[in-house]
Amino acid sequence: MASSNFKFMSLFWHFLKNEIRLTRRSKGVGLALAFFCLVLSLLFYFGLNDLLVNRFRLILPLVWLSSIFGGVLRMLRTYESEERGQVWNMLRLCPHISTPFFLSKWALNLFYILLLQWLTLIFLIMFFNAFAVTVSQA
Repeated sequence: MASSNFKFMSLFWHFLKNEIRLTRRSKGVGLALAFFCLVLSLLFYFGLNDLLVNRFRLILPLVWLSSIFGGVLRMLRTYESEERGQVWNMLRLCPHISTPFFLSKWALNLFYILLLQWLTLIFLIMFFNAFAVTVSQA
């Protein structure tokens, strides 16, 4: 039992390291994420310009909305490299590696969604000037 768990975690960390390496090699993923956050924040800022009286009530729902949009876009691009390299046939031949493989993809997507929320929150605070409102209210 312990050997099985060790093997599972070993495969999981191996796949996660490979996913991180693959992500670090493609700079377009991080730039696309930052550009998506910037465009979405600008869209919210100019679209909700009349409702800026209640800034604090708008920021958190907008962060969640952007994380849903970004999460869906990220999930659609999760398996692009596997589809190009035809890895799916290998996963059918070795069924014991499929669970760590999919969990490593899930962990990396979770990290991207958290990073997306953080960047969107920073952009929304910057554009809605929420920090100046909190300082003036204090």
